[in-house]
Order: sequence, then C-alpha cells, then structure tokens
Amino acid sequence: MTPRSDDSAHNAGERLLEVAAALFARYGFDGLSVRQITTAANVNLAAVSYHFGSKEGLFHAVCMRKIRASNRKKIELLEAVEQSGDATVERILDVFVRPTIMILSVPDSANLLMSRLIMAELEKRDSAISRLFREEVRAVSDRFAAAIKKILPAVSEESIRWTLIFHAGAMLHTTTGAACLSLIYPELNISGDTGNTIERMVKYAAAGLRALGA
Repeated sequence: MTPRSDDSAHNAGERLLEVAAALFARYGFDGLSVRQITTAANVNLAAVSYHFGSKEGLFHAVCMRKIRASNRKKIELLEAVEQSGDATVERILDVFVRPTIMILSVPDSANLLMSRLIMAELEKRDSAISRLFREEVRAVSDRFAAAIKKILPAVSEESIRWTLIFHAGAMLHTTTGAACLSLIYPELNISGDTGNTIERMVKYAAAGLRALGA
C-alpha cells in the first residue's frame, strides 16, 4: 500500500469516528445502520469492518475516544495547576469535575447525548467498554488522588479515593438530575449558574478532606 493510500485509509477511519459520534448521539446505537453511517461519512460500506470490525466496534471506539479526550483535558488542567506553584485542594477538585460538568450542563448537545449513551453502556458491567473505562478512569483518578495526597499528607489514600468517588457522584447527580433537583429549590438556579454549582460542590468536598486530615 502506498503512503497516499495509507493516508486515505487513516482519513476514512477518522471521518467514521467523527461522523458516527454525531449520528449515535442523535439516533442512538439501534437507530442507525452501517450504511447510513458510511454514507454520511462518504466512505466505502466495508470501511466500518476494515477499521473497527463491526458497528459495535465503531460505537465502542467512539465512546472511548470521548472518554480519553475528557481524561486528557483533565490531566492537562491538573498539570497546569501543579506547575503554577499554587496548587490547592480546591483547584484540584475543580479540575476533576469541571470539564465533565461543562459538557453535561449544555441541554440537548451532541456531547451530552453521547455521554448519556456512554453511561448507559457502562451499566453493562461485563462489556468491553466498561472494562476499558475502569482502566482509563482509574488511572486518571489515581493521578488526582496523588496530587491531593501531596497537599494533605495526613489524609489516607483510601479516604481520598472515597472523596473523589463522592465528588464524581455529586457531579453526575447534580448535572444529569438538575431538572428534578430544581423542583425542590428553584431559587438556587442549579442548572442556570454552573459556575456557582461547581464552586459549592468543590468547597463541600474540600472541607470534607480537610476535616479528615485535621
């Protein structure tokens, strides 16, 4: 195969990933055929099998691409905080949740819809994507736990991990369930003031960590 054809094959795979992400977000996994995806991506019908093995393989690749992109962003932001010379527990906890919250807080966006598909897929605990998710997210979570441990050495690693789990849970519950939660205290403007929501969530988690180290 010539370099030119290699480039063409690579471009076809990239187009499939980009186009499929938007289509899966809009129609779901079952609402699409391979032909619809390849037609929209303007590639050969066999391209899905060639690059990803099947429609399911393409879907998993799309999901993992989203997850890895989010993880890379978090690590980049964490490294920037550490290199600033002014790393605090609050800043680290903020970076841990902010990228995801900003995605989930945009109603009906392609990223939000794709995130919902990913979360539904992760409920299938024995699926290939759930196993990959555990490996990917565990590594990122451990990286954040180590950063917090440097600032609060008196807090045990187990307690830090529990705090990150609670922090992530609060993030997901508050963002995906904002419509329901707003019925309880509509004056808090949970979904309308994302910055304020993040700030309060971070303060709550940081206070818990500091109390554990006191």
